[in-house]
Amino acid sequence: MLSNKFKTSNLQRVFYGYCYDTLFSALLYLTARKAMKANEYQDEEKKEPPQTTNLNAIQFDDKELESKLCDLFNPLCRPEKIVKTKIKDLEFYCFGSVVESQRKKSKDQMLMVVTTDMEHNIPMEWVHCIKKIPSFKKVEQFEKMINEFFENEISNDVLILQCRYTLKSKDQLEQIMHILQFGHYRFYNDPKNSQKQKLVVLLIHSKTRSGRGAFPLIFRQFKIINFFKKNTKQTLFFFFFFFF
Repeated sequence: MLSNKFKTSNLQRVFYGYCYDTLFSALLYLTARKAMKANEYQDEEKKEPPQTTNLNAIQFDDKELESKLCDLFNPLCRPEKIVKTKIKDLEFYCFGSVVESQRKKSKDQMLMVVTTDMEHNIPMEWVHCIKKIPSFKKVEQFEKMINEFFENEISNDVLILQCRYTLKSKDQLEQIMHILQFGHYRFYNDPKNSQKQKLVVLLIHSKTRSGRGAFPLIFRQFKIINFFKKNTKQTLFFFFFFFF
């Protein structure tokens, strides 16, 4: 489906970070999302405790699957490919507009941004929200900072965590994601926090756009992926961003 739409069998030329696991993870992500919605609908109808739908029971017809895949991958298309193939139905956003729009969805997801731009090229209005992950020498210090962000009512409602991705830092990044996911879950699992907006942005700098050393494009459960490019008011160029 994707090869036909973008007129190429080499999807690495179309999407930054596309790898062997990308399509499989996208299908698993879509299946999990559909199962989650089915569970919510059943729970509302029956007024019963949450049930779990077997992922093997989830099915898509061809038209539905094509539509869902396009929704995931269209916004990730490389700008030069859009121009070359004259794709007109894609929309791009600047960093500020993405943060503002995703702040409303803080309860359901966090924001991950991957860029090959320089680390200091951050819009000035967001500098006060940035914490550089390498500045934390111990895991305990990082965990404490995350807990303080969620629990402190007078702190900023946006936290931008900045780091550089390399093959050697892959395991460390996974650990960071687990810490963030746990902190997010613990905060929003408390009913009194359900209406609060505490957005975590994981800003990852990758040296290359594709191939060995590039940040892999892997869809995680409950993650939505989009793509946006630099506009005239921003100096930071983002190749793609996604939620986890």
